[in-house]
Amino acid sequence: MSRRVGWGLVVVLAGIAGWFGVDSLFDRNTPSSGSDDFSDWNAPDHNVAAEPASTVHVDPDENFGTIFSEALPGTTYVFEPGLHTGVEVQPRVGDEFVGLKGAVLDGGGRLRFAFHAHDVGQPTPGVVVRGLTIRNYDTPLQLGVVGGGGSVEWLVEGNEILNNAAAGVEVGSGMVVRGNLIHHNGQLGIHGGYPTSGVVIEDNEIAFNNHLDQHDMAWEAGGMKLTVTNGARITGNFVHDNHGPGLWTDGANYNTLYERNRVVDNFGPGIFHEISYDAVIRNNDLIGNA
Repeated sequence: MSRRVGWGLVVVLAGIAGWFGVDSLFDRNTPSSGSDDFSDWNAPDHNVAAEPASTVHVDPDENFGTIFSEALPGTTYVFEPGLHTGVEVQPRVGDEFVGLKGAVLDGGGRLRFAFHAHDVGQPTPGVVVRGLTIRNYDTPLQLGVVGGGGSVEWLVEGNEILNNAAAGVEVGSGMVVRGNLIHHNGQLGIHGGYPTSGVVIEDNEIAFNNHLDQHDMAWEAGGMKLTVTNGARITGNFVHDNHGPGLWTDGANYNTLYERNRVVDNFGPGIFHEISYDAVIRNNDLIGNA
């Protein structure tokens, strides 16, 4: 069963968006009621004993650009606890970026991306980003600090991604976004602007994105927005207090599954499946959305 208060669930089929008066779906002006204290959140532990032979440990005072340029594709980079600045690379096939507890990548409001693959024509499959805090990147509008259209079959797991200028994660085909805390990013928590298939978004907490109201929530802002997807699976997420829709699939999304999501106190519809078709939306808890 799905519960809703206000515009909890909105399905807009192709050609009839005007019937709903779409602008009126984004009219919440009351303060957010959820907690923004994430101090008890913990990233998954890293098993040092299971590290492959290609592992390189990175200390906070080392130049990661130099380390990366000297390593081979398929290297596992383990970031030691502390503040790492200057981390902005385009991963190679099979690279893994893993944080020990307390490892923070900080863009300083200057760097644009931590790990990016924006060339759809040259995908870099098999990348893992796990256990890191990634913050303060000046990410361009509609792009994510992690990922991109070429981020095929990436695993983004157990990270805290916050205070970046645009989106936290940009999905590519086959990407799995699991168990992350994605909050207080300037535009969106998760974005998908490229045609993708087989995306999995599960068991994340997505909260307080677009909290400064810098972007029109009726255009593109809030918790998550995907376009042109086939077979996206959006399950088990806690999505709350985003200034915009909670979970939004807009334009040519099909074979979509929304299941077991708790979507609470967002400033737009809780689940918004717009100009798309063939969705299964079941067993979600939708409360207090605009």
